[in-house]
Amino acid sequence: MRHRSTINSSTKPILAVSMESRSQSNESCSVSDYQHNLALLEQDWSNSQQQMGTPSSVTSSLFDICHCCGRQDCESLEYFNRTMKKLESDTRLAAEIGQGLLHKHETFVSESNQQRIQLEILRNTGF
Repeated sequence: MRHRSTINSSTKPILAVSMESRSQSNESCSVSDYQHNLALLEQDWSNSQQQMGTPSSVTSSLFDICHCCGRQDCESLEYFNRTMKKLESDTRLAAEIGQGLLHKHETFVSESNQQRIQLEILRNTGF
């Protein structure tokens, strides 16, 4: 189940303004701003997902231009896109493993119930 936080509509323009002013004021990303820039990218991605209302594939969640500096070759952008691809891959793997475990559990419960019924039949017949 996916939990979504609600965002006040008055918050969205503030984020857009701060992102725009940040990209205009910074020509390059410094190491000290790296964590902050990544947080802004994640927040922007989260907001875009909430606006769309549907989960997306990783390709639609990747950015072409960095929101912190407006460049395509920004280290923050590359790191964010690599991280998103890795998370998507890990999530798919976890889902496949989870489905396999669920199937094994259902099989185990079914076999267990069949054995319980057979034991009750044997007990009731006196064997």
